[in-house]
Amino acid sequence: MKLKRSTLVLMALLGACSSPPSPPEGSSAPQPTTSSVVLSVLATPFLIATKIPVCTATLIVAAPVAGASETVASGAMARRILADGVASNCGPPYLLTP
Repeated sequence: MKLKRSTLVLMALLGACSSPPSPPEGSSAPQPTTSSVVLSVLATPFLIATKIPVCTATLIVAAPVAGASETVASGAMARRILADGVASNCGPPYLLTP
């Protein structure tokens, strides 16, 4: 038991010693301002509240169209387009970033 605890402590200490990767030469990422962070935090619930009905409407339309696309020659391409639309409307981001 003591060996397990010592190993976990050693792993935690080694992890704390690591540093994040340095940014590439010549480019620096802009630092978010306090107001943009506050806006992101306050706007995220509204993003989620609008994303849910948009995703639901997308699925309501895309599911029957995908089923009907089996009857046409270009059905595979139509299903790929529908899958891209579902991924766009229902997928990430779920949080607004500053």
